[in-house]
Amino acid sequence: MDSMNGKVIKEGYTFDDLLLVPAYSTVVPADVSLKTRLCDGIELSIPVCSAAMDTVTESAMAIALAQSGGIGFIHKNLSVEAQAEMVRAVKSAEVTSKDAAVDSNGKLLAGAAVGVSETTMVRVK
Repeated sequence: MDSMNGKVIKEGYTFDDLLLVPAYSTVVPADVSLKTRLCDGIELSIPVCSAAMDTVTESAMAIALAQSGGIGFIHKNLSVEAQAEMVRAVKSAEVTSKDAAVDSNGKLLAGAAVGVSETTMVRVK
């Protein structure tokens, strides 16, 4: 069994294991919060992170996710300069949503994959 913060994970489910049946609810959608803390100092409005894959996340996806309250991680299958430019594009995009994931400067959040290679420390900087 795995353990997370002292809690034992006893069972897991996949999408095929569950069926959600529509029904009346007294919960108003505006009263529901999906906020989650990614780490110290970073809170997301929605618990969604994109994969740092070249077929998934470049600046456009990272911007869309941050505007929605999630975070996109720019892949590392490009030059350090090109990756940094994509992060700059996310940071310079206009914040258009009250639920956007923003940093302490009010700029959209973005992450960048660094990997383990000779360029790792350059990408970290």
